[in-house]
Amino acid sequence: MRISDQTVLKFIEAHKPQRIDVPYMMDEYGSVANYLETWAAPTGNMGEYYIEVNKWNSLTGNPVLIEWETA
Repeated sequence: MRISDQTVLKFIEAHKPQRIDVPYMMDEYGSVANYLETWAAPTGNMGEYYIEVNKWNSLTGNPVLIEWETA
């Protein structure tokens, strides 16, 4: 699965700065894209995936879904 840099950026920007640990993702998964690939859930449509940023971690205070399609 190929995850775009734009999707990775959306995921990072959806978080409160103190609630995302990018260095951990880099150390444990090799990249934020690999983290997303590991924890992604299918939407039910062929080739579409999402990950949720919960309300406690999101910048808005509401759950945020980051969705993407595989190439």
